[in-house]
Amino acid sequence: MSLPHRIVKRAGRSGYYTTWFDRATHQQQWRKLAETMPTARRAIALLQEQLTTGALIVGTPDPSSTLEAFYRRHYRRDYLAGGNACSWPGKQRLHFENYIIPEFGPQHLDRITLYHAEHWYTELQRSLSRRYANHIAATLCTMLRRAIAGGFVRQGHSREALISRLADWHRKPNIRRTPSTLTRAEVAAIAAELAGPKRLLFILWIHTGLRLGEMQWLQWGDIDLRRRVLHVRAKDGHAIKDGEDRTVPLHETVIEALEAAQRAGSGTPAADDWFYPSPRDPRRRHGDFSDHIVRMLRAAGKPGASAQTLRHTFASMLLSSGCPLAELQKYMGHSSIQTTERHYAAFLPPDTAALHRVDFGMKRGVIATIPLGGSK
Repeated sequence: MSLPHRIVKRAGRSGYYTTWFDRATHQQQWRKLAETMPTARRAIALLQEQLTTGALIVGTPDPSSTLEAFYRRHYRRDYLAGGNACSWPGKQRLHFENYIIPEFGPQHLDRITLYHAEHWYTELQRSLSRRYANHIAATLCTMLRRAIAGGFVRQGHSREALISRLADWHRKPNIRRTPSTLTRAEVAAIAAELAGPKRLLFILWIHTGLRLGEMQWLQWGDIDLRRRVLHVRAKDGHAIKDGEDRTVPLHETVIEALEAAQRAGSGTPAADDWFYPSPRDPRRRHGDFSDHIVRMLRAAGKPGASAQTLRHTFASMLLSSGCPLAELQKYMGHSSIQTTERHYAAFLPPDTAALHRVDFGMKRGVIATIPLGGSK
């Protein structure tokens, strides 16, 4: 179903109308908006919102429909098929097809119990981050609201309790924890365990702190050994987060490793060669590359580490070495310094000298004159 966007007049009829094509029924739908153009503009905006949220579903509702059938017919094709993986509709599609349909797909919409949903959400939190589990719960909540509005689910206390609990889940505040990082000893141990292209990949990553997608789409032409910098650029098929190219200086260790790799190979690689060909190349699937890095670090003796761990380690080591937050912001590619401070302020070296300079009103020798005990 395409959303209506045109306001037209129909021959022999008063007022203003809109039209759209419903792919589910293969019919052209007409609706009168208002008698005047200003009112019609407001009416079409309300109609678009009703169709998008599911408050108005054209066609005869089927209360016995399963969740998967409802998704395929009234949800996926209408609003999710066109979204890419970086957009919220694209993420909703991934939530449905990876986590919601496998769990609730064969069930009827009005038979999903609160107990089943709570068990499913608990398992999601164990296997995924709490933030991502909340996003998935929000997607299921939106779909059930739409199904209730369209008459696909019978109203009742159990449905209201389920919707309320799902809404509570995805509104819960996320606890921001200190990022997991590697120590210098762990970095040296992992580098010693790896060999060949994997070792070169690890050395470059730990010294540049690139995002997973940026490293996955890195090409040899992005590495300038003469100027000793690495260019992070958008590619055809890969857009950089926050949409801004940047330059990261290369450490002497990285320069040495890259030059040694070129001497060991057949010379300088072509500029359009991938620095590290990902699994299933040339599709360059994001999830495959992420899983590959997790398995690589696990085999090197660090289970639980991921590509994000390497990025956090880069930031923590720079801050502990005295790098200013503003400079780290440029290297990390954050659009705001508040983002850098929110994630990595815990790694700033403490100013203990300032603590000892503070005068709390108690000079030396005063404590000895204050009785610490006393009668009740």
